[in-house]
Amino acid sequence: MKITGIDKARSEEGKLVLLTEPPLTPSVFRKFVEECQVAGFDIEDNSLVWRGAANVDKEFRRRTEIYLTEAENAIKAEKTRTENSNEQYLQKASERTGLPLI
Repeated sequence: MKITGIDKARSEEGKLVLLTEPPLTPSVFRKFVEECQVAGFDIEDNSLVWRGAANVDKEFRRRTEIYLTEAENAIKAEKTRTENSNEQYLQKASERTGLPLI
């Protein structure tokens, strides 16, 4: 996930609204906060909001993008595991009952 810009209209001193591509989802944000364990972030209208005290520079952006990408990948992996588990369950049920999957 990339940070693509600062939303000038919604940002102000002490509140930096960062636009991402793709737009930030609540599930990715929750995983991001869980993985990153850094205070000062929030989500607002699918954007990442920074209210922390640290200086915002290129390194801040780089690390934040890494954590966002890791969170996004973790969510995708969880979804894949769930889908695979469900598929295996249905396949076994089909085999045991002799009924086709339609």
